[in-house]
Amino acid sequence: MSSRLRNFLLISILGMLCVLAGVVIIYGEVSTETLRNQHKGHNEILVRVVANSLGYHGLNNLLTPPGDMSESELRNRPVLKPFSQLVNRHTQGSPIVKVKLYNRDGTTVYSTDSSEIGSNNIDSENLQRALGGAFASKFIKWNAEKLSRDDGQTVDILESYMPVSAEGQAVQGVLELYSDVSEVVAKMEAEQRSMFLYVTFVFLIYYSIQFIIFYRTDQA
Repeated sequence: MSSRLRNFLLISILGMLCVLAGVVIIYGEVSTETLRNQHKGHNEILVRVVANSLGYHGLNNLLTPPGDMSESELRNRPVLKPFSQLVNRHTQGSPIVKVKLYNRDGTTVYSTDSSEIGSNNIDSENLQRALGGAFASKFIKWNAEKLSRDDGQTVDILESYMPVSAEGQAVQGVLELYSDVSEVVAKMEAEQRSMFLYVTFVFLIYYSIQFIIFYRTDQA
């Protein structure tokens, strides 16, 4: 094998690997962003329903409990029951598996996991972004036990932070929504693998043809 042919093979293989990596990364980023935007749209509807149902004073009452309340008293406030019913009514049948509500101090004033009420999460970067009026989200992994499942599978969760405010008002708090996106993520990963195999196949054919042409030219 001549040095020119060897260099051609090395450059071709490196080029193919770089292109394949780029295609997979870009496809993954686009798919992830699409998933974020889809859930953002759905979650914005829930936030608007909550805000419109409670109004400015209802939200204010929910988000500003008396400062001298203990965590136990916070968990048993009468205002939480109708809010919980409102949340359950509008999340039933959806991929949302957990809901938390923060006030502007970062204190959890409501959670579907009542043990978290009263805790403070003000150091969260995503919470601070949402308090500033921006949508924020991240992907996390949960054990199946957290969803009362016994299949032992890891669950893909999209954690979204949505600013909450009454119509025409400044941000009063943040609604944090946990959505089970395991099925969508599994589909995305399968499509990503198919894309990788398809592009690899196309490149192999292309470079095989190029190799034959180059080989014949090199031997002439």
